[in-house]
Amino acid sequence: SNFAKLPGAQLQQINLLEIIHSSVNLFDKKKNTSVKINIDLKEMNVMGDKEQALRVFNNVLKNAIQATAEVENAEVIISAEETAETYTVKIRDNGCGIADAMKEKIFTPNFTTKSTGSGLGLAMVKNIISGFGGKIWFDSEENKGTTFYMEFKRCKL
Repeated sequence: SNFAKLPGAQLQQINLLEIIHSSVNLFDKKKNTSVKINIDLKEMNVMGDKEQALRVFNNVLKNAIQATAEVENAEVIISAEETAETYTVKIRDNGCGIADAMKEKIFTPNFTTKSTGSGLGLAMVKNIISGFGGKIWFDSEENKGTTFYMEFKRCKL
């Protein structure tokens, strides 16, 4: 139902770095997984909607933390690369990975690999990022982990 109720994005300049830190702080209490931010940038200004961007990072981080639930020395590492046009945020976990048979369905609404959840999270994430003019993709290897890449257009000041 959240997917259906998603309000239209109110695009404005937002600092992705602040949103990433807010999201990490939300999950920081879950100490069985170490979440590290390896970003040297002072700010990452993009056109987006602050609430929706927070939903994006909360969802991808939650998935990464859940994927590492059964892993010893579980960790999630958030990094970023910048080009003249974009910022690409990478969220890498050393969790269970995504089976090859599941990969093409991962952004499909109502598809889930978990026993709980609606399967709307990553479909919503893709929809939000597309609304910002960006894109999302991933690499994954079973029993090794997954990296999600989220590309956002930089603000032109």
